[in-house]
Amino acid sequence: MVLDKVPYILPDKIADQFDSEKTFVIVNIESYHEILCLFKKLGIEKFYVLSEKEKTEIRAKPHPWVDRGRIDYYREKITELNETYDSLYDKQSQEIMLEFIRTYMQFSAYRLEQGTGDKKYFWGQNSDGTKEELYQHQEDEVWINCGSNNGDNIFWYFANGLMAEAVYAYEADENMYLRLVKNISYLPVEYRERIHPINEFIDDRTDWSVIKNKVTLINADIEGGELDLLKSLEHIIISSRPVLAVCVYHKASDLVDIPEYLKSIVDDYCYVLRKYESSVENVRRAAELVLYAIPKERISTTLQRVI
Repeated sequence: MVLDKVPYILPDKIADQFDSEKTFVIVNIESYHEILCLFKKLGIEKFYVLSEKEKTEIRAKPHPWVDRGRIDYYREKITELNETYDSLYDKQSQEIMLEFIRTYMQFSAYRLEQGTGDKKYFWGQNSDGTKEELYQHQEDEVWINCGSNNGDNIFWYFANGLMAEAVYAYEADENMYLRLVKNISYLPVEYRERIHPINEFIDDRTDWSVIKNKVTLINADIEGGELDLLKSLEHIIISSRPVLAVCVYHKASDLVDIPEYLKSIVDDYCYVLRKYESSVENVRRAAELVLYAIPKERISTTLQRVI
């Protein structure tokens, strides 16, 4: 029998359809004593009983507004999704995109390894947990940090040993902005004096003239407003060629519309996808997928391009 293309065997059929050398069983029932007795009788030694927390995590869904209509969208946009897939720079990015979509199509959990949150926007993560260079960092980085929250990404940036000439930290929520300002005050002066907190909601009317330096890095996690943000920054993207690290999980259309728009305004950027762990304690299929759009002159030489 097959459930969402995953084969399964009912307990009363196990004796007829298994090879003890090749069988690994995951148990997901409340009372499993009889099942374990059956395993012992049949010589099945490789099994794992899910904990209650793991069962909850597997059943967990993202926020409904993130999920709504996504499966239908993916089915309708196969051609466009293939175009995004083909434009991705490296094999790992393509695998991440396929796995991200699969979790929706099969109502499943994300199965590939994810990077830790301290690396989000700045690094990927190697299989041994070390930093994976995605783009070449600069000592005089001028960073527009969109959706600064309480400043956590700024703290991680400096903790990662990175430096910047200036950080323009945009946070729309007034209470969060006050926390951001307070947290910045705890930093050593050599970092603190480089950060410019701005309490402003970002939309197509945002006045970017406050930024006098040549922008070299832009990140964005602004709850679905990423495409509008990029459009408002079009003149900066074209003239300054910054690295872009943009969340593409809030809307189903993000995986199509954001790379499509960027390719329409810059024709020699490299596109890399990486997924990071969510800050919440459940399996968030829709969380923390970041598209890096990197000018060709700053792409890491350690990334192997798909030929």
